[in-house]
Amino acid sequence: GFRKTDFGHGRVELNDRTVQLKGYAQRTTNEWPAVGASVPPWLSDFSNGLMVEGNANSVRWMHVTPWKQDVESCDRVGLIQVLPAGDSESDVEGRQWDQRVELMRDAIVYTRNNPSVLFYEGGNEVISDEHMRELVELRDRYDPHGGRAMGCREMLDSDVAEWGGEMLYVNKSADKPMFATEYNRNEGLRRYWDADSPPYHEDGSGPGEGERYNQNQDSFAVEDVARWEEYWRERPGTGRRVSSGGHNIIFSDTNTHCRGAENYRRSGEVDPMRVPKDAFRAHRAVWDGWVDVETHHAALLGHWNYEPGTVTDVTVVSTAERVELFRNGDSLGTGERSHRFVFTFEDVAWEPGTLRAVGYDGDGERVCEDALETVGDPAAVELTPMTRPTDWRADGHDLALVEVEVVDDEGRRCPLAFDEVEFDLDGPAEWRGGIAK
Repeated sequence: GFRKTDFGHGRVELNDRTVQLKGYAQRTTNEWPAVGASVPPWLSDFSNGLMVEGNANSVRWMHVTPWKQDVESCDRVGLIQVLPAGDSESDVEGRQWDQRVELMRDAIVYTRNNPSVLFYEGGNEVISDEHMRELVELRDRYDPHGGRAMGCREMLDSDVAEWGGEMLYVNKSADKPMFATEYNRNEGLRRYWDADSPPYHEDGSGPGEGERYNQNQDSFAVEDVARWEEYWRERPGTGRRVSSGGHNIIFSDTNTHCRGAENYRRSGEVDPMRVPKDAFRAHRAVWDGWVDVETHHAALLGHWNYEPGTVTDVTVVSTAERVELFRNGDSLGTGERSHRFVFTFEDVAWEPGTLRAVGYDGDGERVCEDALETVGDPAAVELTPMTRPTDWRADGHDLALVEVEVVDDEGRRCPLAFDEVEFDLDGPAEWRGGIAK
């Protein structure tokens, strides 16, 4: 294909079209439970492709250069990469800096033929203009025609860095593009639906920093959307100084440091086995477009299986101008908009059946909808194999991913099934494990 880039006027342009970066700051290990980073290429495509399926257009690998398999995977699935070399969370001098320069040289040579790499990152923290100038000259020597920008987190007032941006905040620019490198550190387990559903988890419960970070799925998704609105509000086209977007930290739950009750980070939009959370659906709804909304979406958060007598709030993430909620065909009115993309219906009484959200544009035309339905009691365990797209090689490195679902008698996933499932494995294979919901 053909790739042309431009980094100026506060914007990123790809093939003469402005694109606002929407994506994730993912740990470079990009690891999986039980197998770590020892995954075949097709599984890298599955994971990175999920980001694209959720309407992300970019990934910012964190702190160190990713392995070639992930770099090439992003080429295949179409995911823009922000690629670091290595850093120590600060500027350094002497031999330490020389090593950083050598590592950046190797990273450039290693990835300069991969078209999805659009940005080189000189550090996870601000470095001096002198050091940034050295990295720019390195890029000009080893990748003079690659169409890639060299920059660093912060570097907001630098005349040398070709891109910049804070970690958690919104920056605007009329010169080099600015984008957030990692925003929203809140966390939420996939099994924590809301306070009205088993296991009845309350926002903020848990030891450590849980009071601030530990959320349920619905509130976690709303937090994601509320944070993204800050970048969307300053998007290209809204003025001379604009934001080029941001990267949510992180995409898949990881065994790095955490701020909640568990011993791993749960701020991913998918769990460690890449099973989506509601926040994944929320991002997919609000990220559909190069810059502004191009296709309308509605995402009803949560489930519709409660105990009789339950009265709960219902949240819809939607790009529509107005959202109406229907319970078994009866209108419950329009939602109260708390953020541009968040609509809340307070005190909805649960009734078994179907809950449907319908979004309308400014002219009153129906533009999107989503629905939840009450499912039956657990009736079966359904296994869905996700295997390599080519034949087994039988070389000791084959790997199969199997999704295990508890379903009702109509094959619908049971959202509140906490039954214990035991596994037996027969044949020449090894059970490596996984993660329960």
